Amino acid sequence: MTWYVVDGVDGSGKSTIANIIQEKLALCRRRVLVSTHPDSSCLSGRMTSAFLYKDTRIAAVISTIFYVVNILRSLHIKKKLSKKYDDFIFVRYDLAVAYIPERIMCFAYKVILSVLDIPDVRIFVDISPEVAMSRIIGRGNKLEMFETLERLTKVRKKMLSIARNWVIIDNSSSIEQTETSINQIISGFVS
Repeated sequence: MTWYVVDGVDGSGKSTIANIIQEKLALCRRRVLVSTHPDSSCLSGRMTSAFLYKDTRIAAVISTIFYVVNILRSLHIKKKLSKKYDDFIFVRYDLAVAYIPERIMCFAYKVILSVLDIPDVRIFVDISPEVAMSRIIGRGNKLEMFETLERLTKVRKKMLSIARNWVIIDNSSSIEQTETSINQIISGFVS
């Protein structure tokens, strides 16, 4: 079993990358489960999302708590279904710590790394904040509290600072280059 995590700022293309990985693994006859966070199919995911639309400190704290519960739920499901699936893909996981204040981010990330399971493959989908913001606006949805150019810029910088030992995919290149990068990543894990 291989566990992939695909992370990055909002609008970076995490879900697109996860779908490409899933399709490529399926072509190799691998059974794949994708978990996206926040997961709207459960209460903790819906609550995470609901509080992201309220731009207050307390809403950010509450959203973070529900996000942690959502991640723990997905980890439980992954463990429970480990014999049913060959691979798991999480869209968003531990880099979400970059959304909390910088003064506690590094400490929180160390705690997360010591407490939570570590994925086999960690992919950071990188893109300029300007392109990410353009994609977010293009969706036509209501903006979440972190979906401003200023906040995307800060979060991206923080994510890059803690994404050491992550595979970085520049998602501003062509889809062919992105697929080549993905092929290189998964080739070592598919027998």
